[in-house]
Parts: sequence; structure tokens; C-alpha cells
Amino acid sequence: SATAEFVTPVPAPPAAPCESNLALAGLGARVESVSSNWGNLGMSSAFGGSKAIDDRQTTAWSSNGDGNGASITIRLAEKSHIVAVGMHSRSMGDGTSRIQEYKVYADRAGP
Repeated sequence: SATAEFVTPVPAPPAAPCESNLALAGLGARVESVSSNWGNLGMSSAFGGSKAIDDRQTTAWSSNGDGNGASITIRLAEKSHIVAVGMHSRSMGDGTSRIQEYKVYADRAGP
């Protein structure tokens, strides 16, 4: 019988998870829509939607009113494999305005 030789490729090590915040304006992400901005002002106002992705710890987006039902839609710069989602919440002096639940929706349409 004939003898055959073959070589199996060495598998590549698994990719390390990305620890970057892909939802930053500096990386090309953009706010597509918000339910409202505090004071019914524009996206670039003091608490406008653009503040959610500006990579500054001293700024934040705030919806108008008590925040119930508030939403923000952020489009990433490119299709991405998401392995974790995080967000920062704050509360008012009386303990209100704290985010207690959030939902993440993804579409496959791409940017």
C-alpha cells in the first residue's frame, strides 16, 4: 500500500476580546436618534445625545422629563462582533433617574 504524508496547520490562538468602546464618536460612531434631550434642546446641547459618545467622564446625555421610556440609538462605524455592553448611570439627589433596566437591539443591515 502507498504511504501518504500530510501536514495539519497549527491553529491560530483565539483572538483576545476587544476592550475598546466602539460606541465613540472618535471611532466613527454616531447618534442616530434619541427619544428626547434634556430641555428639548439639540443633540449638541449640554445634555444632548452627542454627549453619550464623546468619551468624556464629565458629560452625559439626559432625556427630557423623568426618563421613563427614554431611548438612544447609536450606529457603530462598522459591523462589529460585540462581546459585552456597558453603560454608566447616575442618580439625582433624591435617588431618582437611575437606570434600572436597558435593552440592546442589533440589526444586521450594517452602517
